[in-house]
Amino acid sequence: MNHTRQELDKAREELAEYRCQYCGAPLSVRIDAPADPEQKHWDIREEFECGYLVFGGYIERPCPSDPRFPKFEDYKLHFDHSPDESHWKWKCYALGQTDMARRLHLDPGYGRTKEEAEQNVREIYERYARRFNP
Repeated sequence: MNHTRQELDKAREELAEYRCQYCGAPLSVRIDAPADPEQKHWDIREEFECGYLVFGGYIERPCPSDPRFPKFEDYKLHFDHSPDESHWKWKCYALGQTDMARRLHLDPGYGRTKEEAEQNVREIYERYARRFNP
């Protein structure tokens, strides 16, 4: 029985490499990628089903289950108004104010009104913040 438990623990350890360390989501992509423009140094880029993205040990996009995952309040909203535009008169940018917020890049939100553009950015954030559910 003890030998079986040891084998099971070893298998769990080996499988952990293929799971997000915060929520256990499976690894979806693992590739070797250049770490510099000259392509002299390469490292491993991994993306997990929860959205967690790490390149060479550096978190590029945090897992929603990471306790350091940014809150929407960690972003400062900037608005551009283009009254001459025919459809999207407002654009909202979310600028990260903390290290983790800067790692979770949010696309701009567009809208016919300022409120609609802001709501669009909030919805983008909510998609990233949704926790992995197998």
